[in-house]
Amino acid sequence: MASQREAAAHLGMSPATFKRRRAAGAFGVHGEPRGRAGYDVDALRVAYIRWLERQRRQGAEPAGGLDPAQERARRDAAAAAKLEHEVAVLRGEHVHVAAASERVAQAFAEAAQALDAVPARLRERHPGREAVIADCEAEIHRARSRIADRA
Repeated sequence: MASQREAAAHLGMSPATFKRRRAAGAFGVHGEPRGRAGYDVDALRVAYIRWLERQRRQGAEPAGGLDPAQERARRDAAAAAKLEHEVAVLRGEHVHVAAASERVAQAFAEAAQALDAVPARLRERHPGREAVIADCEAEIHRARSRIADRA
């Protein structure tokens, strides 16, 4: 005996598909759980196979969407795509946007701090050249403004 989730997994479908197929009568009299004992998966499987065969003979698509083989193929394809993405991340071919954004912001903050320190260092090294240092400060300010406008 199995729970609804276990019975759905045994038949290779999601619990939602299991509910839709049960409502469509795919499991016949075995579609209802036996009290707290749950579902008899062997009886469910046989009833479901017979129902699928009837559906195929009638030329109808199984109620509730895809047949189990199509649903399993879809799940397998989704799992393969997810695994391929994870491998690409490990290889460095894909990056996490949040992590990349954080690193770029950190690099800009460090560059801004370095630019802010330039005028003070020039004053220490070249006393008496205040006009040139003022020009440097103005250029740094304009550059930071242009960068801020683009961000």
